Amino acid sequence: MPESYNTKTIEYNNSLLVKRYAHNIKSGYKLSAADKDSRRRKSDKDSRTPQQIEHCLQSSVNRTKNTVYALALANNWEWFYTFTFDPAKVDSYNYDAVTKALKTWLDDTRRMYAPNMRYIIVPELHESGRYHFHGLFADVDKIPVVLGAGQSDIYNLPTYDYGYTTASKIRDSDSTCSYCLKYITKELCATTQNKKRYWRSRNLSKPRETTYNLSNEDFYEQLDNIDVVYTKTVDVPASHNRINIHIADM
Repeated sequence: MPESYNTKTIEYNNSLLVKRYAHNIKSGYKLSAADKDSRRRKSDKDSRTPQQIEHCLQSSVNRTKNTVYALALANNWEWFYTFTFDPAKVDSYNYDAVTKALKTWLDDTRRMYAPNMRYIIVPELHESGRYHFHGLFADVDKIPVVLGAGQSDIYNLPTYDYGYTTASKIRDSDSTCSYCLKYITKELCATTQNKKRYWRSRNLSKPRETTYNLSNEDFYEQLDNIDVVYTKTVDVPASHNRINIHIADM
């Protein structure tokens, strides 16, 4: 990795993201003790303004979305599952209770049916205050499914004992990845502070990142060799930088 770079490529399963920075990014940069202390003080709720709290919350939403989206795009998915909770069995208003139930089902399912199961799961905070979960799954062919009543392509998971489920086969993996992000909201992040906001299996593929320090001539020569389908420019006021983003099919 160069000491500083102005170009980063991120390879997902079916696409390539190219970031071109107006100003070089230092590699391996670490915060000083003074910077860390400043950030700790800024994170103190009692000393923050409402605007700072709102900014912090939005930053948390963005970080979670970016992480989930990157992991989702780096893998192929087969099924989209939804998990709800029967109030008679699990307090669906209690985040700790629903996450414990979900984890129990995941652990039992991996042990009994799908040792190589891959997944990434996000919670949904319903308007009622109840929690649901939605997940992308793969390598789950041995998990039992039954066709839903009156349905032709919506299934249920009979091994899930905590409430109602749906399971549908994924036809467009990238679109389904984007769909999952809508559940990651400021309201969700506000009610789950210091708690997990997504679940992922350890066997997921990760995006492949590479950094370069390229001249303009070399950069655009390389850009001409890929099939760019989308381009946008993002200003980053906090770092006084501008990023040109190019997305290409692979």
